[in-house]
Amino acid sequence: MFLIVGSNQFHDACGNDTNICISRRIGAPSFNLEKQTMKANHSRAIKWIASFVFFHLMWWGVLYLGRTLHSEAWQSHLLAMTTVTLLFLIVQYRFVSVNPREDLRLALFAMAIGLLMDAGMFLTGMLQPGPALSAWPPQCQLLVVAVTFAFLWAIFSSTIDTNLGPLRTRLWAFVAACTFFGPLTYIGPEQAGFITYGEPRLATLGLHGILWGVWAFILAKRPPRL
Repeated sequence: MFLIVGSNQFHDACGNDTNICISRRIGAPSFNLEKQTMKANHSRAIKWIASFVFFHLMWWGVLYLGRTLHSEAWQSHLLAMTTVTLLFLIVQYRFVSVNPREDLRLALFAMAIGLLMDAGMFLTGMLQPGPALSAWPPQCQLLVVAVTFAFLWAIFSSTIDTNLGPLRTRLWAFVAACTFFGPLTYIGPEQAGFITYGEPRLATLGLHGILWGVWAFILAKRPPRL
């Protein structure tokens, strides 16, 4: 009886042209799936653009606070840098990150390697504090740079999977991109007078690019549990 009733209802709903009805019924789920996929991609694109813009605002905000840091009001500047960084990290891991725990492990690993790379650059004189920090005693200039760079690396590292996730699966493309674009991220701080490259500048930039390539290679080969 169920088959008979079902077939009659099907015939009543479709009329004589059952092939059209069948194609419509089969096509509906695929159409809905395609629509949902497009909506998800659109939402992901909007989220990525918002994260990209927010990242640059916070990154340059921290850099500005570090550049204008002075001995008379260093506590308020440090508090502002901490607040900006924490605000970005909360938004990133709460609303943007797909896998916050894994992204946090990746960020800490990337940040540790990056700070070691920058420390080596400063200790060898390939990077130096810029003229904007000339008001500070020489022994304090490196401290100001180190604190500011720690905040900058915390912000950047938290976006690696969001902004570079697809590229990280292609090892040599990832290494090449970081080798070329990595040193370019230091041009802004240099133009702002926060840091300067040692001479010969072109050779120092080239060596910095190689170090960024090594950073990318180590990051790509990171064991999953680290």
